[in-house]
Amino acid sequence: MMDRLLRFQDKLFLAAAAFVLPIAIGQAQGAILINEVSLNNEGGDNGEEFFELISDTGGAESMAGLTLLVIDGDSTSAGVIDKAFDLSGFSTGTNGLFLWRDSALVLSPAPDPATTLNVVDFVPDIENGSASFVLVSGFTGATGDDLDTDNNGTIDIALPWASVVDAVGVKDSGASDDIYAGLLGGVDFGNISFAADSIVRLSGSGIWIGVDIDEVISEIPGPYTLDDTQAVFADGTTLTPSTDLTFNTLTPGNTNPALIPEPASLALLAMGGLAMLRRR
Repeated sequence: MMDRLLRFQDKLFLAAAAFVLPIAIGQAQGAILINEVSLNNEGGDNGEEFFELISDTGGAESMAGLTLLVIDGDSTSAGVIDKAFDLSGFSTGTNGLFLWRDSALVLSPAPDPATTLNVVDFVPDIENGSASFVLVSGFTGATGDDLDTDNNGTIDIALPWASVVDAVGVKDSGASDDIYAGLLGGVDFGNISFAADSIVRLSGSGIWIGVDIDEVISEIPGPYTLDDTQAVFADGTTLTPSTDLTFNTLTPGNTNPALIPEPASLALLAMGGLAMLRRR
């Protein structure tokens, strides 16, 4: 119990800091953040892949000049730009959300009507293995460019963009795989024991989790329930979505779940908030 309490206190300390400090590089260089990515839900890809972006102002924001890159992390193809999604013609919705889906299949629950929705199939599909998702401005490269020519986990060439706005990388269990978000100022997941179906930025705190979908109780077109036995924070510590989150389903086009603090952690967070107010 004490270990679990300390884990929540650590997470909530980060959550409190998120309200005082910029979230990584995202708020320093742009108002758009990566919010959720679905790589491989319920055993398939078609009709189930998506990525979601969010405005840190919570309202409509232009994405002119932005590109979302998917950078391969698997073994000998590590560092290759698999996909480059041009976002220049889009803005987030009045609720701050933008959702790019691969199918018009009606989801359950349906996306918020205020969310900006773009439906274009991913051809080929987003790979299910190790990958880095990097939101950049001023992209001058192309799909197929290899950023890590010797596959050693570092970037070897001049960066084909003006700046990084946000980045998150996730590994499957491949020991020789690489991810690059941490090098670019973002968040890297550790080498976890399962290939995450989805990665989710928790509402209110900005904390990332990697999750699998419980395929026994999840059916197309949803709701997609998170698997209690396969869920981790980016640092590798485990969580139980059904008890640790405000709800335990994916939310394409809607607000993501948040972390539920334990009573002692709530008191700690409140005291920290009062201390910060007193300093001001």
